[in-house]
Amino acid sequence: MRWTQNYQIQYHDIDMSGTVTPSNILKYMQETANRQMATQGPSYDELIAENKSFVICRLRIDYNAPLHAYEKIEGQSWPYENKNASFYRQYAIVRDGETVALADSIFALVDTTSGRLLRADEVTLNYSMDEHVPMEHPLRFRIPAGVELNEVGRHPVLYRDCDCNVHMNNTKYPDILCGFIPDIEKKAVRSIGINFQYAAPYGESITVLRGEKDGVYYFRTLREDGKVNVEAEILTEEK
Repeated sequence: MRWTQNYQIQYHDIDMSGTVTPSNILKYMQETANRQMATQGPSYDELIAENKSFVICRLRIDYNAPLHAYEKIEGQSWPYENKNASFYRQYAIVRDGETVALADSIFALVDTTSGRLLRADEVTLNYSMDEHVPMEHPLRFRIPAGVELNEVGRHPVLYRDCDCNVHMNNTKYPDILCGFIPDIEKKAVRSIGINFQYAAPYGESITVLRGEKDGVYYFRTLREDGKVNVEAEILTEEK
């Protein structure tokens, strides 16, 4: 069974065109998952107390229609499979019975003391599950061979970006990366895929590389130690 939560879009969630930004849609999705964890257990804080933490590995969001200030929405979230060391979860945002955004994700559960990945059969999770919903775009992607990535800027990881893990929260990435797309204010984001590799620590800066092929933008961000932070694929269309 899907966990559901009702919200009303806030005015400060919108961008220059009056539509909700990609990151803010993801925040409603993630908040719904957090509410399920807190209610059904174990909560995020309970896992931390047990030296365990979910770490996001992959994310795909398909944006089907724009959202606007003060509209009422229903957030939905549900795990659909826990297999080996991978924990799969989907999310949906529904407005007036229409799914306006759908997301899929893979998490790892890490022992924060040893750094070891925990298997699904080693933990007890009480979150109600539901079936997987097919996505328009695949969860897994690779930057195509031949796409030239060039540095387009840097992003300092500041207070505004970080959560209690002292690194950039996963919900921040869509808006940050979209900010490096030329004329983004004239474009509608249709899908974002992100592969998370190494966290962006508080106080450092990430270097942003961008390429484009067939109208699709590809990104790679690098930490100060040279490790890949994330890779991303963003599909847009003209408004």
